[in-house]
Amino acid sequence: MKLNYIFFEFKIMWLLIFNSFFYTKISAQCNNFDVTTIAGTIRTPGSMDGNGTVARFFSPFGVSTDRAGNIYVADFANHTIRKITQEGDVTTIAGTAGIIGNNDGVGISARFNGPVDVTIDEALKNEGIARELVNRIQNLRKESGLEVTDKIELRIQKDGNVEKAIESNKAYLKSETLTEILNLEEHLEEGTEVTFDEIQTKLFIQKH
Repeated sequence: MKLNYIFFEFKIMWLLIFNSFFYTKISAQCNNFDVTTIAGTIRTPGSMDGNGTVARFFSPFGVSTDRAGNIYVADFANHTIRKITQEGDVTTIAGTAGIIGNNDGVGISARFNGPVDVTIDEALKNEGIARELVNRIQNLRKESGLEVTDKIELRIQKDGNVEKAIESNKAYLKSETLTEILNLEEHLEEGTEVTFDEIQTKLFIQKH
């Protein structure tokens, strides 16, 4: 087993372990030198989302974290960007495994060619927020008993971060949620509270 890549962040040493020509797991080494496997399984390359060792990577290279404790991984040979939550849940947030390209886009419509770095800039951060908002809104649609083709009116409470993400990903959010009217408001009396990462907001939907 050979240590191939190390960097320090938030007093944790993140390790990518090289074995049998594949990087296949993400590990963390703390100050007391205890090593814990965060996600993936050694000698088992692949591209599978899931929790902990159920997940699969294929030459993960660059690693970064956000303030909420999520880990972002450049999955080099899969040509994707992966996210690992504090609970160990692994999801593919950009790109499609096995498909090489150089296209901008949101989520699986984006294309990479062997990504090696996942330094999180403002655009990537806002895209991640927008994707999570879409997920929450789609769940609200189901809970409200709306038909799949029903268009909605959407009101979102500002929190200093959510409005930036929406403004830069508005077309994507409206298209994915069939939102006809979108309003950002300083305060919502009604609605569903939504909290994730650095976001604390409220969502209110109704049929258009």
